[in-house]
Amino acid sequence: MISVHVDHDEAITLVKTVYANKLNATSRGARYSMNTRKRKFTQAFARCAKVQGNPVEGDLIIAVYHFCLPRCDWDAPIKAVQDAAEQFLACRNDRVIKSALTFLTRPVKGSKKRQERRPFIEVSFFGYDEFDLAIQKAEEIGRWSHSCWQSKS
Repeated sequence: MISVHVDHDEAITLVKTVYANKLNATSRGARYSMNTRKRKFTQAFARCAKVQGNPVEGDLIIAVYHFCLPRCDWDAPIKAVQDAAEQFLACRNDRVIKSALTFLTRPVKGSKKRQERRPFIEVSFFGYDEFDLAIQKAEEIGRWSHSCWQSKS
C-alpha cells in the first residue's frame, strides 16, 4: 500500500487549471496550453507529495482517491491526478488499476457550525491482496466526510 497526500497551495491551485473537461480543446494552441498546464501540475504534485509506503506491484491495483477541493465537480480532477500519481505505481502505468473509489469533500471556512478544512488531494493504491485495507480506507474517508457536515463546533 502506498498513500500520497498533497496539500500544498501550488499543487491545489494548478489542479484547478487541468480539469479533464478542459483538456478536449479543439485548437492546437489550446491543446498545447493545456498540456503545459498539465505538465506543471504533474511536476508540482510530485514535488509537494507526502508519500507513505512503497510503490504497489501487480496487475490488479485498487485506487482510492479523496479530494477536498472547493468548487469542483466530483469527477473533474480524476484523470489529471491519476496521471500525476501513476509514478507511485511500480510499473508506472495506470492500466493496472482495476478498481477505483473516489470521494469528494468540499472544504469550508471555519464557523460556529462547521470545522475548517484545508484543500487536499490524497491517493492510495492497494494491491489486490490488500482488498480489506482498501475497503477500510474507503469507510474511514466516508465517515470523515460525513462527520464534516455533522460537526457543531
